[in-house]
Amino acid sequence: PRSGGAEPLQRLARRRAAPWDALVGSVLDPGYWKRQTFIIANVHELLPHPWTKEDLSVAELQPTGSLLIGYLQPPKKKDGEEKGLSINIVRYVSIGKVDDNVRVQMKSAGEQYGLDIDFAEWEPGSKSSVTELVDVALVNYKVMAQLGPTLGDALKELRRLLVNDGRLILITDEDDEFTLGGSFEKVFEAQELKDLEELEGLSFETGTSAGQVLRDAKLRLMKITRDLECGLTLALVAPVVTVTLKDSKAAADKQIAKKKKKATGGVEKQRRS
Repeated sequence: PRSGGAEPLQRLARRRAAPWDALVGSVLDPGYWKRQTFIIANVHELLPHPWTKEDLSVAELQPTGSLLIGYLQPPKKKDGEEKGLSINIVRYVSIGKVDDNVRVQMKSAGEQYGLDIDFAEWEPGSKSSVTELVDVALVNYKVMAQLGPTLGDALKELRRLLVNDGRLILITDEDDEFTLGGSFEKVFEAQELKDLEELEGLSFETGTSAGQVLRDAKLRLMKITRDLECGLTLALVAPVVTVTLKDSKAAADKQIAKKKKKATGGVEKQRRS
């Protein structure tokens, strides 16, 4: 059994309830704050660097609270510290079912950070009402376990909403990985080997291996950060982009046109001077 972390729900169900079980997952649970600290310390490392993309649009699948909105905000600069580049969340979209209390919390957080919060309906097997693509998609811990067999549909929808260079951040606990079908480390290893036989024993609830679920959604596991003490894992997942010869030619033509425009602008500037 994996050491550290909060006791999984499966184990709680197998033994007699104890008085402290009611505290598990609440703000009175010491493990709760360890998990929040872990997320705060690591989630920014998985966001795009502000050199490449300063303004970000974010989608969160079936939020269970508003804390992630605050965690994604740029850290405050200390006195005397140069401002420098930092990310700026310009749009935040909630995808799927949201509790009324959570909706109120998210709207309040939006007011606090000067951010419009949008809410889009989504049901497994269908597309959400979101029309604009996002740079980052988030799934907080416990959400994957709640989705169960519909997790594959959820991942496909998030991939549909992501820009081609976007990022999906999965925050998971042991129950979430059980739903996915196995540890991220095994999926990562098998993915690198490109050998489906290595995924034997990783049985997704729908009967599909965890690695295949990601492949079906056209996603690829890129990085894993695990903390055994708090029991959480942060996984960075990226879209798989298939580039055709036509796409390559179009991109090359665009670059040539951009260089010509820049060169022409320089000549015009010299003539005026």
